[in-house]
Amino acid sequence: MSELAGILEPLPYLNAIMHETLRLYPTVPLTLRTATRDTYIGGHLIPQGVTLVLSMWQMNRSPEVWGHDAAEFKPERWITGGKPNSNGGASSNYEFLTFLHGPRSCIGQNFAKAEMRCLLTSMIRTFEWGLAMDESKIIPRGVITIKPANGLFLKLNPLSKEGSS
Repeated sequence: MSELAGILEPLPYLNAIMHETLRLYPTVPLTLRTATRDTYIGGHLIPQGVTLVLSMWQMNRSPEVWGHDAAEFKPERWITGGKPNSNGGASSNYEFLTFLHGPRSCIGQNFAKAEMRCLLTSMIRTFEWGLAMDESKIIPRGVITIKPANGLFLKLNPLSKEGSS
């Protein structure tokens, strides 16, 4: 898989779709962190022992960070000059919180992204696909991880392969 992942990694639109999906639908919507010492965040004192709720769901949809179209699926925000970028148009890649950052960031993020690229590429090349349910019934829910409350039903039709019978 690593050879294929290396081929897929620089593809701008594939990466843009992947990052935009992960921005709007982070697998883990929130996490908790406890201050191990007095610190400041944005000029506000956070005393030692205070537990903070970090909402990846909210931060990844914040108009202050992502602009007026923050709630829209817009893969183009992840492409600059025809090449993938790492910040989606935010002022810093630290504002894309799906995998967090720093020493407590997700250790599997590169594998997850490589796996997603491979799966998406395989599905796009193999099937014509569409939604097989009313879009209004797709409701993200979850406590630890997000999943559609009513499931997610797709209609997959195999693509005809050129030259095959």
